[in-house]
Order: sequence, then structure tokens, then C-alpha cells
Amino acid sequence: LHRLIRRQRQMCIRDSLISILQLLGSTMFCDLSQTIVTLFLIPFLILIFSTCLKKLSQFRDILCYTILVIAFSFIVNLWWILPVMYLARYRFTIAVHAYSSEAVFIAGSKSSTIINTLRLMGFYFIWAKWYPVSVYAWTETYTSPLFCFITCLIPVIAFISLLLDPKDINTLVFAILTIIGLFLSKGASAPLGFVNLWLFRHVPFAVIFRTHFIRFGYIIVLGYTYLIGSSLAKLYRYLKSNVHSVISLIIVVIITLLFVILNYPFWTGDVIYPGSAYLPSARIRVPPYYLEASAYINLQPEDFRILDIPPRIGGTT
Repeated sequence: LHRLIRRQRQMCIRDSLISILQLLGSTMFCDLSQTIVTLFLIPFLILIFSTCLKKLSQFRDILCYTILVIAFSFIVNLWWILPVMYLARYRFTIAVHAYSSEAVFIAGSKSSTIINTLRLMGFYFIWAKWYPVSVYAWTETYTSPLFCFITCLIPVIAFISLLLDPKDINTLVFAILTIIGLFLSKGASAPLGFVNLWLFRHVPFAVIFRTHFIRFGYIIVLGYTYLIGSSLAKLYRYLKSNVHSVISLIIVVIITLLFVILNYPFWTGDVIYPGSAYLPSARIRVPPYYLEASAYINLQPEDFRILDIPPRIGGTT
């Protein structure tokens, strides 16, 4: 009994830590579809694959752990889940009447080719243009040979883990998870794009996943996170015992390519639109009266509705 209580306590601590990590990133969620994928779909996919690849006798333990993770995550994130659920029906109505949902799904799939999805470049807005300029100032750079090579390194390094240790159960679980994420994220693109199109047309409320890459891309990122870490660890052990003199250089090159050069718009500030001959810059100098307004609002005892200003240069507000 003491061992069981200690084990349950450890599971609760672990679940709490997972929930806190999700809370830190909760500001990136803006609708119910992202909630469904992140808090419910991903844990249950891991449950299914873990059970299939491990002993069935462990099913109860894995199920309890999964339910606890979902329950803790749901409770900790209620502060944003409740407002999203409250607004879900209104936003669903607006979205359905604003555009043809199937047309949006098919149009986005043209950018979510299997190659683009593998290298995490399947979001259709990356390739979109406010004619004749790209929506993002850095799009042309990412189509250059150097950046195509670097982004292709991401799936290559991730799946090297399978080659180095194909019997590792955890690697298999996250590899299968990644493949499912890739399939869902590519939308109606080949191969087997008609399957996703059929699901979109016949599954109730599938319309909330019409911008499929930014909904299901979380699954790919989660899978890559484990697989890349596993690959680098296994490469380190392999190279350490065989080519010790080269190991440091290889690790430094990989880290530099993936985490410094590939993320260059963050270092240069180009993630904030610098402006062009056709669109104004999104970079602003915050006027001092914004601080005065902030101080005034914070002193008021009543609740305030928040207006996002200045408005964005594109899309809806």
C-alpha cells in the first residue's frame, strides 16, 4: 500500500509539471480545435501506441496516467478553455458563413505538400502574397538552396533515431505519432489526400480543422522534439566510441544550423513586418500615452473589454 501511494504521488507530481509546462505556452491557443488536438488527441494517441507496443498488462497504468494528464491539464488551463468554449459557437458560425470551408481546406493543402510538411513549412500563409509581395518578409530566404537544405535536415535527423535503434519502443511511439501528424497536416495533398478530404466532408464539425497544418502541426512538433533529442543522444554515443575527434564539431554544426541560422528572422527582427512599397511597416514606437492609459485602466475597479490596437495589417480582427 505504501508503494502504491508513493507511486500515485509521483504520478501526480509528474502530471502537475506537465500541466504547468502547458500553462506556460497557453497563450498560443486561440480556438477549440487547438485545445482538442493538444489536450485530448495527442495524449490518447500516445496511450494507444504505448499500449500496442508495450505489454497489454500495462494498459491500466498507461490509461490512468493518460487520464490524469488530461484531467490536470484541463483544470490548470480552465482560465482560457472556458472563454474559448463560450465563444466557440459564435466563432464557428462566423467562420462557416465567411468562407467556403472546403475551399479553404483545399487551397491550404496546395502549400502543405508532403515535402513542405516534413520540413515544417506547410503553413499556407508562409507562401501567400499580398500581391506582389510576400506576407512574410523572409519567405524568399526560406526558398533558397541553403535554407531548403537546413529545413530538410529536421526530418532527416529526427528519423535517424529509427535507424540507430529500431527496437526502441519510445522511438517507435513518437515516430508513429509523427507520421500520423504528417498525414493529418498535409490535408488534401498527395499521397492519399482523398482520405483526408473524405474525413473533412463527412466527420461532424471537421470544419474547425480546415486550416489543418496549424491544427495538427503540434503533433509533428511533439514527435520531432523527442526524435531529434533521441537521435542526437544516440549519435553522440555512437560517435564517441568510434570517431571521438569529430563529435564536438558535428554537434556544434547541427545546433548552429537548426537553432541559429534557421531562426534568423528572430535575430534580425524580420518576424515583425519591416514594410515594403505596398504595405506599411508593422514596427511601431509605442506612444507614451499608452502607458498612461494602462495605468488608468489598472486603477479602475470595474472590468474592461480589451480592444487590440493598432489593428493588424491583414486578416480579421
